[in-house]
Amino acid sequence: MRNKLSQNNAAVLLTVIVLIMVLSVIVISVMSVSITQVQTSQDIVDSIKAESLAQSEFLKFHQEMTSLDTNSLADIDEVSLDGKRFIFSGISTSSESTPNDTLGLTFNIEY
Repeated sequence: MRNKLSQNNAAVLLTVIVLIMVLSVIVISVMSVSITQVQTSQDIVDSIKAESLAQSEFLKFHQEMTSLDTNSLADIDEVSLDGKRFIFSGISTSSESTPNDTLGLTFNIEY
């Protein structure tokens, strides 16, 4: 009789250990998926912020060009939003290849 109880206890112990291992794997995989989704979402948010900042810098540059008649990009610097730095750099070029001798403008944002 004691031998049967010992065998039943061993079977229950083995079943519990297997279930704990399987559930641990499931929990780890679910957590890694959610961490990946958070990182991807943060990358998308940062991209939207960078695009908005680039548009505002372009509009600021355009306003300065129309009011001061200068092509200086010296005011472009870095901005910190939510603890993340966005660094602006801009290049203005005037060439014969642009239509009607307009000013070519390129903004780069690193974050």
